[in-house]
Amino acid sequence: MQRGFSKIVRRILVGLAFGAVVLVSFSLYANLSDLKASIAKFNYMLLPVLFALTLGNYFFRFTKWHYYLRVIGVKLSIPDSMAVFFSGLVMVITPAKMGELLKAYLVKRIDGSQISKTAPVVVAERLTDFWALVILSLAGIFQYAVKKAWAVIIVVVVLLVLFWILVSWRGLMFWFVGKFERSKFELLRKVGTKLKVAYDSAYQLVRFGPTLWATILSLFAWLFECIGLYLVIRALGLNVPVSGAIFIYAFSTITGAISMLPGGLGMTEVSMSALLKNLTNLAKADSVAATLIIRAVTLWFAVLLGAAVLVLNSKRFAPAVAELEAETS
Repeated sequence: MQRGFSKIVRRILVGLAFGAVVLVSFSLYANLSDLKASIAKFNYMLLPVLFALTLGNYFFRFTKWHYYLRVIGVKLSIPDSMAVFFSGLVMVITPAKMGELLKAYLVKRIDGSQISKTAPVVVAERLTDFWALVILSLAGIFQYAVKKAWAVIIVVVVLLVLFWILVSWRGLMFWFVGKFERSKFELLRKVGTKLKVAYDSAYQLVRFGPTLWATILSLFAWLFECIGLYLVIRALGLNVPVSGAIFIYAFSTITGAISMLPGGLGMTEVSMSALLKNLTNLAKADSVAATLIIRAVTLWFAVLLGAAVLVLNSKRFAPAVAELEAETS
């Protein structure tokens, strides 16, 4: 095994173990025999369509990733950019998705770009995902009038707006970075230099034009997976309005993301199954079955696809993986 990959394998195994705990817990919650009966109703002929929708999500998110790299002046070839993006998918089950910073290390390995320059791209990706998911949540939030959902949406929007104001306030950010650059301690001066590079990239990414275009791409990306949930429900012989499925998937993804749990594991499933059961009157077993199926063809498919791409590029990417592991140990 290439140097550094053993730790990534362990992280994946921890995520898989956590996922197994979620699966067992939900099976017990739904009653295993009832859950089996619900899953038995699923029309497996729909699986190719579901995987195609998930790949559509990845296509638009990759387009956003590649676009963001161009915004900050990093010009990878499309094959290299795809190898980096898809390799990063394996890290979605790390806490707060911080493992996705692997992409910055992989870019450095390919063209030498500073990690502090490309790391803000990963943050900008997640922030525009949040914007898109908030917008999609509005598709059903008026219909269902969930008070707690409104509170979460308002908090997320306020935090996003505050972040954009903060990053856009160049005077304040230059003053903050300057404090580090002028420090009498060499370590803090080095940190200041990296912060300046990171801020230059972040400022380019949060401008109105890039943010608008990236959010539009994210809207299409996440809409594909929302439609996937709708089709899963229909494939189980059940009926939920499209707007309801979009709201439930988008809002559950938001709650999973802000939980900071690996891949949103546990929180996303709890939120999604509870909303399906309480807002659309699905039986407990049916709501859990729909949740587990859509998570299998989205989250776990992403992990498997990312692992496959990373393994295919293991010789080239092993030094970057080792560097990431060394710096985060």
